[in-house]
Amino acid sequence: MNVLKNVRRRVIPVIIPFILLTCHHAAAAAADGEASATIDSSLQLYKTTDLNFGSIVPGSSSGTVTLLPSGSYSYVGPLALVAGTPRVAAAFMAYGQMHSTFTITLPDQIEIANSGGDVMTVDTFTSDPSGTGTLYTTYGSQGGPFFLEYPMKAIHVGATLYVNAEQAVGVYTGEFSIMIDYQ
Repeated sequence: MNVLKNVRRRVIPVIIPFILLTCHHAAAAAADGEASATIDSSLQLYKTTDLNFGSIVPGSSSGTVTLLPSGSYSYVGPLALVAGTPRVAAAFMAYGQMHSTFTITLPDQIEIANSGGDVMTVDTFTSDPSGTGTLYTTYGSQGGPFFLEYPMKAIHVGATLYVNAEQAVGVYTGEFSIMIDYQ
């Protein structure tokens, strides 16, 4: 017990001034912070090529034509695809902040119609890149070296066209939208 009293007498007088001194200095401390913000360029999207399934001769039952973002295509059903007509995936060009990643949103389904009001359904939209893309500056070309000032990324879009049995003759058109947004 005597030892404990000695420890209290020697330790407590040393600890109390240290605690008071430390608390006093902490209350008087100050620091400066800095605020900043970066304003990035907005994303821009331009269509360069329309989606075109080409000329199709319908059959006695329905069928589909699938056009991939790469431009390759396939068909199912008693359809005849007319040779020499273009089948082209849609193409868009995205511009924005260098090395930025963006998301791509495609439509679920649209209808295309002829002048008589007959319709066909287009769905299963796919893109390349799929889901997301990243903006880069492009260097070089087939025609020689060049530098494009604005970071960009090409987006190719394909889809599936549903052709009804004995589909009415005509040129069918419709619009679809894709959306891009910074991640």
